[in-house]
Amino acid sequence: MPADLAVALISTVIGFGIPLLIWRKNRYRASVYGMFLSLTIAYVWMVYFATLNPLRGDLVAGYTGYGREIGLTLLFAVYLDYLIAYLLVRSAGLTLQGAASWENNVGKIILLFSLISVGFYPKLLGVYAVLYLVIGAWILKNRGEIIKNMTNAEKLDLGWVRGFLRKYGIEVEEVYGVRNCFTALLTGRRLFIGEKLLEFEPDEAKVMVLEAAYVESRGIAVRQLILGLIVFLISGMIVTDIGDWNLKLAGAGFLTLLSWGVDLAYIIQIRTATDKFVANELGKETLQRTLEKVKELAKKNRERDGSGPHPTRGRE
Repeated sequence: MPADLAVALISTVIGFGIPLLIWRKNRYRASVYGMFLSLTIAYVWMVYFATLNPLRGDLVAGYTGYGREIGLTLLFAVYLDYLIAYLLVRSAGLTLQGAASWENNVGKIILLFSLISVGFYPKLLGVYAVLYLVIGAWILKNRGEIIKNMTNAEKLDLGWVRGFLRKYGIEVEEVYGVRNCFTALLTGRRLFIGEKLLEFEPDEAKVMVLEAAYVESRGIAVRQLILGLIVFLISGMIVTDIGDWNLKLAGAGFLTLLSWGVDLAYIIQIRTATDKFVANELGKETLQRTLEKVKELAKKNRERDGSGPHPTRGRE
């Protein structure tokens, strides 16, 4: 086992080192690509090469020695790399779009290699489920502070925001401004608002703030946590039933892509409900005008900036 942990540590150094050399000034890419490369190196090294822990030919039925070692090592590597990936973007000054994109991409990387790990050692399914709930609950509780750190948000004094949201029964204690950003996010009692959004017309700014408030008030983040756990448990049980080692990898990759589709369908449902609510409250014409402006800004950002994907709709 010490040799297996050495694989994880060496893979982490190489995996994050190369992206950091390539993208010294882009912590977003160094973080996401570094995590993926690190875990890929660990997997390939342990499964296909005889350096430290080879899989020598076909395993005897019922023998799980190598599978257990690979599974446990990947478990260690996944959460070690997740911690390093977060530390890289902790003070990176991301936009709200960038922070949401980072959360999504890192989440899928974790899902992929967690499924691979479970495929090799099925007993880890319950361990991952518990870790998922514990870490997920902690992140939800502290998400405001996490977003603040990732975006380098600065506290603002916007009394109109508190008064506006109070009409909908939502109390906001702190408002933070995020540079180079034109979206809004409400988490707990902290509202993050893009400084570019403050340049919008007052009714347009209210549209974005109300959309963010609607998502938070409906407990969407908690629902996504539960949905993610269900998807992981179902996917994990499917992967454990696959016998061939290479097919386990293919199955984990396919199920990760499928989970992306599930997430997308859920997001579309949320956005449709959010748009309907905001249109009823502030007017359909105002909503359409605001979304067109947001799309135009997102398009300009994509043309100018390669730091990470920018959603065309601003409700992360």
